[in-house]
Amino acid sequence: ETQRKFFAKPQGKIVAQPTKPAYFTCIVGDSTLEKFVSNNWKYNLGIFDGKRERVVVNSEILNKLKIDKKTTNPPGIISEKMSIVLKKWTENRDYKHIFIDGEEDLAAAALILLLPLESNIYYGQPGQGMVEMRVTEGLKHKVFEVLS
Repeated sequence: ETQRKFFAKPQGKIVAQPTKPAYFTCIVGDSTLEKFVSNNWKYNLGIFDGKRERVVVNSEILNKLKIDKKTTNPPGIISEKMSIVLKKWTENRDYKHIFIDGEEDLAAAALILLLPLESNIYYGQPGQGMVEMRVTEGLKHKVFEVLS
């Protein structure tokens, strides 16, 4: 319950567009990735699951993307399979788009722990907009504590 409450709140600030240059820029979620692609905003990694608020959608924009990796992740958890794919990306960065069979929401939490400091993660917050999280020591510590 503590984890659910923590992750239900934005862990960054609501922004209309990317605001800070970053070491890496990672996108989690269909709506946010679609926004980045539509606006030609630069990003290093896009993670999506073909759903918006758990409803399957058919996005012409996302359908055109080359899916470089596929993995599975059940709702409400951070699976070992997804974690391994994300960790490999941080080591090699040899792919750009990951499709998650299941739910990609908690990929943002895994990325906080895996990405170098000064990286940005963008994701959608239902009813509020796009969240920009800057990876800091403080954020890494907070997420680690919540997940422990």
